[in-house]
Amino acid sequence: MGLPLDVWFEVLANLTPYDLLKLARTTKDFRKILMVRSAAPVWARARKNVPGLPPCPADMTEPAYANLAFSPCCHFCLTRTSRRIDWDLRARMCATCIKQEVISVRRGNDPIPRLIPTQISTRSSRPLSLCLKRQYDEMGLTLHKLGEDQIQAFEQDRRQVVQAHKEHTELCERWSQNQANSRVQELYQLKKDRYDSIIHKLTELGWGEELKQIRAQDFLSNHRLVKQPHKLTDRIWKNIKTPLVESMESMRIKRLELEREKLIKKRKLAVIDFFRGYKNYRLPYAELMPEPADYLAFEPIHTLIEKPDDEELKRDTWVEFEPCLPDLIRQWREKVEEDLIACVRLSITTKHRSCRDSSTCSHQRHLDLGDNGIRQLMKLVTTAYRCQSCTKNDSGAMEYWDEGGFNLLSGQRSGGTETKILYYPEILGRHCLTRRLPSTTSEMRLAVFGSDTIPRLKLSFHGVVLDEEYGCVVAELAKLAGQAPDTITAADMDRWKHRFYCHKCYKNDNRPSQKGRVTVTYLTWREMAMHIMEYHRGEDADPKLIPRSFVEILSESRVETAIELRRPQRTNQELSIWCCAHCRDSLSERVNFTRNEISLHLDIEHDIVGYTRNMDFYKTFDAISHYPSPFRDFRAGETLVIRGAQVPGDGSEIDWDLMVMQFELDEDDDGTSGCYYYFSEPEPVGVSPFSEEDEH
Repeated sequence: MGLPLDVWFEVLANLTPYDLLKLARTTKDFRKILMVRSAAPVWARARKNVPGLPPCPADMTEPAYANLAFSPCCHFCLTRTSRRIDWDLRARMCATCIKQEVISVRRGNDPIPRLIPTQISTRSSRPLSLCLKRQYDEMGLTLHKLGEDQIQAFEQDRRQVVQAHKEHTELCERWSQNQANSRVQELYQLKKDRYDSIIHKLTELGWGEELKQIRAQDFLSNHRLVKQPHKLTDRIWKNIKTPLVESMESMRIKRLELEREKLIKKRKLAVIDFFRGYKNYRLPYAELMPEPADYLAFEPIHTLIEKPDDEELKRDTWVEFEPCLPDLIRQWREKVEEDLIACVRLSITTKHRSCRDSSTCSHQRHLDLGDNGIRQLMKLVTTAYRCQSCTKNDSGAMEYWDEGGFNLLSGQRSGGTETKILYYPEILGRHCLTRRLPSTTSEMRLAVFGSDTIPRLKLSFHGVVLDEEYGCVVAELAKLAGQAPDTITAADMDRWKHRFYCHKCYKNDNRPSQKGRVTVTYLTWREMAMHIMEYHRGEDADPKLIPRSFVEILSESRVETAIELRRPQRTNQELSIWCCAHCRDSLSERVNFTRNEISLHLDIEHDIVGYTRNMDFYKTFDAISHYPSPFRDFRAGETLVIRGAQVPGDGSEIDWDLMVMQFELDEDDDGTSGCYYYFSEPEPVGVSPFSEEDEH
C-alpha cells in the first residue's frame, strides 16, 4: 500500500465495478481508498469497462450502484440469493425479505405511490403497486412535515424524479436481459467445446464407429460428466476418462441389444405377413386359427426367428416351412382344448366349494368325469361361458366400451354388438382372450386412438367362467324342443332351427280388443335364452316352442301374401361381426366392424371399393354369439302378424293345429288364403347379412 494514490487509481480503474466492490470489502486500507468521494472517477472509469451498463443514476453513489448491479447478496439480510434484481425498487431481495420489506398499495386518493418508485404486480385480478415499506413510510413522514403551500411543488419535483427513475429502470432491465442472454450463450459454448473435446478424445481411443450412432451421441450430450460448462483440461480428462469409457461399453451393449431386437421384430413381421396369407387363403374355415402370440411361439418358428444375426431369412424360408403347419396348428388346438378343460374344471370346483350341501350338488359328479368327460361337457349346449374381461353380469353392463361409446377392440364408435354368453366352439375365438384390455381411462383412449396399444397375448381362458343360470335356461329350451340337454351341442341346436316365442310377452301384446289378430315375436334358442335372462331377468318367463309343422306349412306358403312385418329395432347388418383380412394380425388391427364400418374401412384404409367377402373381409369366429346391443332394451326377433285367424286373442294358449288347418283352407276368389300371415325364416343372429351368391 506504499504506492502513491494516483498510481493506485490508475491501476484500479482497469478493473470492473464488482472487482472494486470486492476489494473494498477485503481490507480497511482498500476501503479507505475506494469508499471516499475522491475515488468516484475510479468507479466511473471501471463502470465503462462493462459494455452496455447504463450510467449511475444521480440519486445513487457509484459503490451502491455497483452493489445493486453485481452483488448476489440480499440487500437486507446479506444472504446469497438467486432472485433477479428488482430494478423498479432498486433492490435485490431474498424470498423471505421480500415478504417483510415490500408492501402493496392501491392507487386512489393516496398520493404516496405516485411519489416513490413502484413496481406493478399482475398476480391479482386487479393490478397492484408494490413498493418498499421503508420508502413509503419515509415519504409519508416527509409529506406530513410539509405545509400546504409546499406540497404541490414537492409533488411536482418528485414526479420528475420518479419519471427519470422509470427511464433509467428500462435501460437497466434491457442491459440485464442482454447480460443473461450472453451468459446463456457463453455456457452453451463452454458445453459445446467440452463435448467436442470429449468426442475427439474418445475417437482417439477407438470409439469412433460407436460414436456415429445417434443414440450414443444423445447419451453423451446428456451425460453428467460431459454437459458441464467447464473447459476440458488434461487433468479433468484424466479424472473422467475411466467412467466415460465404461459408459461407452454399456452403450455398445445396449446398441447391440436394440439391433437384435429390431432384427427379431423384422423376422416376426415376416412370419405374421406369411401367416396372414396362409389364413386368408383358407377362408372361410370352421376351425380356430392361432393368432400372432401363439404361432410365433411354435417351436420351429421360434427357432428360426432366434437364429444368429448373420443368417438372413428370406420369404422362401417360410414357404418351405408351410407343409408342417397343419400338424403344428393341430397340436396347438389340442392344447387349447386342454386349457379349456382346465378352465371348466376350475370353474366347477370354485362353484362346488360355495355350495351349501356339497354332497348332493351336481358339481362333484362333473368333477368325477375326468378329462374325457369334461371334454364332452364343455361342448354341450348347457355349458354357457361368460368372459369376465369384456362382459359382466346381468346388471345391464354392456361389452367393453369406454364412456365415449368406443369399442376398445374395434376402435369404432358403435352400439352395434353385445355379447353376454358364449358356447363351444365360439368361446375359443373370443378376441379379448388374446388381448390385454385397457384397465384405466387413459389406456382406453390410447386403445382407441393409438396405433399399437392393445398388447397381444397367447390364447388364455383366464377370466372365463361358467354361467349356470344360462345353462339351466338352455336346458329347459332343449327339453321343450324334445332334445336331451345332456347330449346335444350348440351346433346341433343351431342346425335344427327350432323357433320359440315368449308366452308372457304374447299375452301382453295381444289384448282382448285385438281379437282375430295375432302378434307373435319368435326367436332362435340363443335369442330366447337371452330374452329370458336379460329382458325378464330370469324370472316369470314362459317360453313356448313353435311346432315344426306350423313352420313347415308357412315356409311352403305364398310369402307374397304377407301384409305386415315388424322388424327388431336393430338388424343383423348392424352387428359388429366383421374383420379386415388385410389388417389381420397386424400391429394396427381393429376387429369387430359393422357392415358399414368394414366398407368404410376398406375404402379409406386400403382404397378398395369392389371388396369381396373371404378375400378382403371375413366373419369373426364368434359371430354367432353377437346380438344387437343393448339386447335388454327390446325383444329381438322377427314378428309374425296374422289377421282373420280363428285364434284366441285374450292371452290363452295358441292353437297351432287350428292355425295349420286354416292355411289348408280353399283359396279365396282373390287367390289368397283364408288368413294373412308373415313368417320369415330369419337368418340366425351372427350370420352374414350378405347374400352368399353375391359376394360383393
